[in-house]
Formats: sequence, structure tokens, C-alpha cells
Amino acid sequence: MNITDLAHIADIVAAIGVIGSMIFVGVQVRQSTRSIRSATLQQQANEWRGYSDLWYKFYVAVSDPKVATIFAKGSAGRDLEIDEFARFFLLFRVVLIGIENLHYEFQQGLVDKEVYARFQVSFQEALFAFPGTRAMWQLARHYYGSDFAEYLDEIVASTPIHQQQTSYKKWKELVAANSSKASSGGSKN
Repeated sequence: MNITDLAHIADIVAAIGVIGSMIFVGVQVRQSTRSIRSATLQQQANEWRGYSDLWYKFYVAVSDPKVATIFAKGSAGRDLEIDEFARFFLLFRVVLIGIENLHYEFQQGLVDKEVYARFQVSFQEALFAFPGTRAMWQLARHYYGSDFAEYLDEIVASTPIHQQQTSYKKWKELVAANSSKASSGGSKN
């Protein structure tokens, strides 16, 4: 075996080493990608838990009959005492902060498009279909970033105002309609 043969063998061993190194790097990149995805999913889960806590606190607050009455009166645009207005204002601001945070996370790709679309429909109907909350948005708009403010302006503009029909009244109508179907032998659903 001469020196040329040894050089060829060394080239083959070096090529095998390079291929081995590339396989090792590929495995490391794949593991790193999995770790990043896992960390991202954990972060999203933690954020959703935070939003769940925020909404839970909101629902607890609104379940207080006095607060619920204030929110209903304020949303409908009925007259509020000064202390009621202050509570309505603060509660509305808390809700908007939650919506704003979720909106920015959606823009960053951290929230699924379909999930966000359902959330948007729910807050459109629950908040911006009422004259009092529309007026409150106009009052509080300047507290938020211009991108979010423009987004909500579009939401408000595209949401029809309820014609003095609350969700409660609509629910009562649906119960009556379903009750009459049941008593007449209609659908069992």
C-alpha cells in the first residue's frame, strides 16, 4: 500500500466523518425544534390558563347581582349613578385589556385563526351590539394602541345594534318556541 492509497482511505474516512457529523447535526436540529415547539405549546397553555383566570374573575364579578345590574344598565345605555359608571368603566376596561392581549397574540400567530374567529363573534355580540358599550369604547378608545383601536373600530362599525332585544328576551322566546314544539309532538332535540 502506497501513500496514494492511504490518502484515498483517509478521504473516505473523512467523508464518513462528515456524513456522520451531518446526521448528528440533523438529529440535534430535530430535537431542538421539538423542544421549541413543546416550550411554545406550554407557553400557550399557560397564557390560556391566564385568560381563563381573567374570564373567570370577570364572570365572578358579573355574577354579583349588583355588578350584573350595573353592567346590563351600562351596556344598554341606561342612566347610571356616578359610582355605577365608575364600576362599569373599570369592568369594561378590564374586558378590553383581555381582548387587546388576545388580539396581539393572534397577530403573532400564537392563537389559532378559527378559535380567534369564534372569540371575535362572541365579543361582538356580547359587547358591541349595545349602545352603552359602544359609547364606552368611544370614551376609552384613546387608552389603546392605534392598531387595536382601528381593529375595534371596524368591529364596532360592522356590528348591528340590538333592537332592544337582550339575550335574555331572545332566550325566553326560544324556550317558548321549543316548549310549543315539545307539547305538539315536534322534534325531540
